[in-house]
Amino acid sequence: MGFVTGTVHRAVRGRRDLGGLAPGCGLAATPHPLPGIPEALAALRSAGVRVALTTGFERQVTDPLLESLGWRIGDHLDAVVCASEVPAGRPEPHMIHRAMELTGVTDRTTVLVAGDTALDIRAGHAARATTVIGVLTGAQTRDELAAEHPTHILDGVHQIPALLGM
Repeated sequence: MGFVTGTVHRAVRGRRDLGGLAPGCGLAATPHPLPGIPEALAALRSAGVRVALTTGFERQVTDPLLESLGWRIGDHLDAVVCASEVPAGRPEPHMIHRAMELTGVTDRTTVLVAGDTALDIRAGHAARATTVIGVLTGAQTRDELAAEHPTHILDGVHQIPALLGM
């Protein structure tokens, strides 16, 4: 596996747990990564897997969120793509394709997409990613995710390194 893409809010305690957004799009409360996420990202990157996050959030929300987590491109992530930076968001594949461009990945058979919504799974299929994972850290149920035919359903993103044999 050469490339993993997922969504910004999948790595933190969920949209509802971000503490809400204060006026001016500042974070009202400091978000915290879900258990195992920093270790999973580190394991993937140390194995040479490029990690990109995609989000429907605007940069004015995404950048402070990542900063509050201490996650930086080049240190913790290889790329971040916001929906406003591409022609269309999910379920279109544009964010995934842009993440591939930013990380130098051209072979879609090496792409793994993980997300906790049906739209994430649809975007992964639209991008023709070989591995499309539904994760159960969001509001959608296993049955709702399964209806979109992901290749795997995991309890969380933290399980991806084990799935890949790391």
